[in-house]
Amino acid sequence: MIKAVREAKEHTSWVNTNLEYEDALLHFTRTILERRDNNHFLADFSQFHAHLARIGMFNSLSQCLLRLTAPGVPDIYQGNELWDFSLVDPDNRRPVDFHQRRQMLEELQQEYQTPRQVSDSLAVLLANLGNGKAKLYLIWKTLRTRKLESLLFQQGKYVPLQATGPRSEHVCAFAREFAGRVAVVVVPRLCATLLEETFNTVCDETLWGDTRLEVPFQATPCYHNVLTGECFPVGGDQNRWFPPLGKLLHNFPVALLLNQAAC
Repeated sequence: MIKAVREAKEHTSWVNTNLEYEDALLHFTRTILERRDNNHFLADFSQFHAHLARIGMFNSLSQCLLRLTAPGVPDIYQGNELWDFSLVDPDNRRPVDFHQRRQMLEELQQEYQTPRQVSDSLAVLLANLGNGKAKLYLIWKTLRTRKLESLLFQQGKYVPLQATGPRSEHVCAFAREFAGRVAVVVVPRLCATLLEETFNTVCDETLWGDTRLEVPFQATPCYHNVLTGECFPVGGDQNRWFPPLGKLLHNFPVALLLNQAAC
């Protein structure tokens, strides 16, 4: 809180410090967060916080995949392989629990190393979204794909994709294309208004209705989702594909697809 208000420079700052204001701020903050039976604010806020945090995690997964697949060099703030709940920008001088991250990554690699169809274990990963494993899983799978498809992500051109249907404004999608190799990136956006009070997850086909993505690449029999193991046949017209968003995001909140010669 002190760092936030000093950098806002409204009532105090790093140069002109107002200790009286800061002391009052700290007293107010500690009081409203004190766990006691008559703290009605904290009890009411906790329910709102749980909903808001879940929306934040979906938005974070979207931003993470965009950052790792858009043109340029992928960058992850030190220690941010899991969720980071800093009120202000993360401080890269803070100690990082690398042992925890190595252990979690080893567990993920044992569980999801070989390509396969979606299993109940992926649903377990999403059911425990708060532990950060889903973000680490996304980073591992995406960086592994970048390594295997290095020319595609280093030299591939950026092609924005369009969505149609009732939730089209809540989709951000693009492709990377190089020498006939195609990667399609699909993420939800504006998740707060997307979910509203009705839905608890973006992985709900009912939520997306008839929202579809348009993928206009030539002679591609199918696409493989490297995050879930699913294979999506293109069907009749292999020059244009209109997959439903509800299908693409049914098993994971974001999608990374690669074109394949066969499923």
